[in-house]
Amino acid sequence: MKLDDGESAFPTPSIEYEYVWMKKSVFLAVLGLDGLAFLFCICCAIAITIYRKHLTFVNTGFALTYIFILGCVMMLMSVPLFGIDSNLANKINIPKACMARIWLLSVGYSLSVGIMIVRVIYTAFMELVREFKSYQITPTVTLFFVTSMAIIDTTVVIAWRWLSPPHKDYVTKEIELVGVRDERRTLVETCNSEKESMLIGFMCFYKGGLLLVALIVSIFKREEEEKRSGDYNQCQMGLLSVLVAGAVGLPVVLSLPYNPNKSFAVGGVVVILEVFFLMIWVKVSKIFNAHKCKKGEALEFGKYSVERSPRCVPCVRPVYGCAYDIKSQGLFNEGYDLDSVVDIKDADPEFVKEADEEDNLA
Repeated sequence: MKLDDGESAFPTPSIEYEYVWMKKSVFLAVLGLDGLAFLFCICCAIAITIYRKHLTFVNTGFALTYIFILGCVMMLMSVPLFGIDSNLANKINIPKACMARIWLLSVGYSLSVGIMIVRVIYTAFMELVREFKSYQITPTVTLFFVTSMAIIDTTVVIAWRWLSPPHKDYVTKEIELVGVRDERRTLVETCNSEKESMLIGFMCFYKGGLLLVALIVSIFKREEEEKRSGDYNQCQMGLLSVLVAGAVGLPVVLSLPYNPNKSFAVGGVVVILEVFFLMIWVKVSKIFNAHKCKKGEALEFGKYSVERSPRCVPCVRPVYGCAYDIKSQGLFNEGYDLDSVVDIKDADPEFVKEADEEDNLA
């Protein structure tokens, strides 16, 4: 067969493209679980508002307690953004959604987990340097460090936006031969950026490094600290759960461009369960303690008493006994004096009567 110049004796191979989109059933299932976790956080915030005069929340600081819940809510808000694609929501700017999910997850981590990290590391450092046996970080100092972490996260995301903004791209998941020369390529939509790996590496390095240091400090604690700090093991378990969730969730998130449905389901459930655990382990236990205290079923020290010998712990400040701050003032309640809380047996009857009336009004 005679061919003209430039023609080939073989036909041009054809390439057929198939796209893997997020399944609506998977997305709605994870979104429903995420919504339940969100409502759970709101209910905890309402309960803390009701029992805001309890010594547990007074010592932690009213604003700092809600910042912890805000961090958990922000992590929950990032979950749906990991499952959005052009087929599921074609009016959403995918690159902006990619940046928003990284920002929400990182800042939420700083506001919630960062509180525990800062309290452990800072208090251990100050005790080592100054040898203050009764030293404890104040809510204002904690808020300063946590806010600094959130500012660093925001600055990194803004720099990422200007230096190497992400753009919508498609990753080849699978190539299948059809016949002798034809191909069928399976593509997955994703965000692509030259600096994305550097961004994730920096986030993991500095957040993971702080987490490991705090976890080591909480494990190798002094014996006297363990005796004085009834809440130290709670902090240790919280940090350990975050480490496990990060070790499981990070590889899943990195595999999102190649297996979107499975990775989104597993990664979303990991984040949601971690938020559930942190809220139950750190806050719900104190809400139940405050509720029992309100009903007069607290520890043996009495309604307006508190154990005086232990100092407060660096992680999440516990209540030793059942106590309410009757005259707390200020946003952070830093001027609270444990010596102002007396045993019910030694209390003035007029003081007890006045406190009961204020509790009933609250």
